[in-house]
Amino acid sequence: MPGRGWTERARDVMEAKRISQQDLATALGLTRAAVGHYLAGRRRPSLDQMTAIAAALDVDLVWLLQGPDHAVAESRLVPARVPVLGGTRSGLTEDLSARRGWYALKVEGSEYSPRIHAGEVAVLDPDRAPEAGDEVLVVLRDGGLGLHVLVRQGPAQVTLETIAGDRVRRAVPRKDIRFMHRLVAVFVEDPESASA
Repeated sequence: MPGRGWTERARDVMEAKRISQQDLATALGLTRAAVGHYLAGRRRPSLDQMTAIAAALDVDLVWLLQGPDHAVAESRLVPARVPVLGGTRSGLTEDLSARRGWYALKVEGSEYSPRIHAGEVAVLDPDRAPEAGDEVLVVLRDGGLGLHVLVRQGPAQVTLETIAGDRVRRAVPRKDIRFMHRLVAVFVEDPESASA
C-alpha cells in the first residue's frame, strides 16, 4: 500500500502481536504518552529509539522504516548503531564513494527546512541505486555536497531539485557527480549518543 509509513507498519505489528501502547512503552523504558507521540507522528524518535522500537516489535529495522519492498536479506541486517560520518556543511569524515552499509550525516544549518531541521540526522543508504523521486545525498567531484530530490537520470546528466526552500531544479552533468546515496530516514539526534 503506497504512502504507508513506519507508524502504520508498527501499529499493524502491534495489533497482530497484541502489543499495547503501554506494553511497547514499558519495553522501551518510555511513557505511554511518548510512544503515542511517535505513533501519531507528532514527534520523531531518535535512530537509537527507532532501533529499540524495531527490536521490541521483533521486526527488521529496514522493513519498519521502508516497508516490504525494501526489506533486506538476513545477512544484511542494519547494525544497531548507524555511524554519523560528517555533516551537511562540514563535509564527510571519510571517502564514502565505495561505502557499504547505512551511515548518517548531521544536518547543519537551516537550508533544508522545513523538510529537515538543523540538528537532525539524515540516514543514507549507499547500497540501493536511487530512482526518480528519491531524496538523495549528492557528492560532487569538486567536493560539494547537498541533499536533493532526484527528478530524472539520463546518460549524460542528472536533474536535481533542492530538498526544501525555493525548490530549484538544475541539471548536473553525470561526470561532475562523484556519487549519490539514497536518503532513508531522518531522526532527531539522540542526546546520549551526541555526548558520547
